[in-house]
Amino acid sequence: MGLWAHEGLSSCRRVFLTLPLENDMRKGLLFLLLACALGIPRSGYAQNCYNSNTDENIIEYFNLINYMGDFMLKVVSKAADSYDVSIICPQKQSSDMPPHEFSLSVTSITTNLKTECYSDTPLTISKTNRDCDNNGECNFIIVASNSSTSKIYSQTKIKLVLKNDELTNPELNPASLPICLGSVTPCLKDGECSLVESSSSLSLQDNKKHPYGDEVNFKINPASSGA
Repeated sequence: MGLWAHEGLSSCRRVFLTLPLENDMRKGLLFLLLACALGIPRSGYAQNCYNSNTDENIIEYFNLINYMGDFMLKVVSKAADSYDVSIICPQKQSSDMPPHEFSLSVTSITTNLKTECYSDTPLTISKTNRDCDNNGECNFIIVASNSSTSKIYSQTKIKLVLKNDELTNPELNPASLPICLGSVTPCLKDGECSLVESSSSLSLQDNKKHPYGDEVNFKINPASSGA
């Protein structure tokens, strides 16, 4: 428990140095040292980063209808070179399923034309749109998200042919909980992370290539002497 009890950097060093550093363990142990030094709680999330039951319910619902193929994209000719694109989604199972915050939308990538599940307004697009090629094949992105928090669980880029009465069931990327970087974010910006003991810091050194992936090396910077 010492690693997760926020006992400070000294306990992190003590635990880390007493563990054997076999090659296949090194990467995981280095992460544990970083997690310990940053004071990341056991859940893996920072205090200001929280995923709720609603997030989990949306993900579960989306992955189910995605697996079952229970939604479709429908294209209908509107006039001349103009087409309506809409998402046909399963009928709502109850007042709270899918959750009210569930959003599944299709958007043209550069021109941001958009429609979503349970919307009465389709996306209207022309074959001359910048998102379409000469064959009437257009680029869209389908996003599963939380309409209240704007969290994105899944996004998939697709190509859709504008053709009257075209009905397609695209295979979308599965949904997952958003990554909560929390207090680790500053490390990604400048390669140096603040530690529980404010007088020290942890630097991310050069990566090394290994057969099983990259290894990140860390260096503990000693406290600087103050005046």
